[in-house]
Order: sequence, then C-alpha cells, then structure tokens
Amino acid sequence: MAWDIRDDHDQYLAARQLQMAHRSRWLVMWGPGSRAFFAFYRGRAHITPLSAPTDQELHRRILHTERILATVSPVESIAASTDATELSQLMTTRAGR
Repeated sequence: MAWDIRDDHDQYLAARQLQMAHRSRWLVMWGPGSRAFFAFYRGRAHITPLSAPTDQELHRRILHTERILATVSPVESIAASTDATELSQLMTTRAGR
C-alpha cells in the first residue's frame, strides 16, 4: 500500500503542537520518510538537530537541551559547536572545575 499524507495526520498535528510550544527557539517537523520527529535550534548556539521517534521524546530532548543551554555561557555555547550530548559533557567538565 502506498503512503498517503492522511496516514500521518496525528504525527503532523503533534509536530505542529510542538512547534507552537517552542516556536521562538525551535523549528519542529515530522519526517514521513524517516518516521521520526525533528527539531532544529534557532538560537545562536550550534546545536545538532534533535530527532526522536515520538513527539513526547522529542519534547523531552528539547527541554533537556534548553536546560543545558541555560547553564552554559553564550561564548561557550557558540564556541562549543556541539549537540546535546556534547553540551552535557561540557557541563560535567565545568562542574568539576
């Protein structure tokens, strides 16, 4: 059976709701080919796009990344050019100072 956009109505709706919740800092979309949700950070830090198989998991990853970004100085976050995992490692390193 061929794919039809109507088959993913719930996923597109979930992506739209996430987009509305995070619109100032994130671009959120559903990828029908990959069957995953994606979030692209719009801020100054260089963050690797986030992805997750469910909208709830993507929401958790967005919130986790925002918590980390809130504790990193703007200079460090721009210079780090990292994804959420690397930001976590940066925070662990900073905590050990």
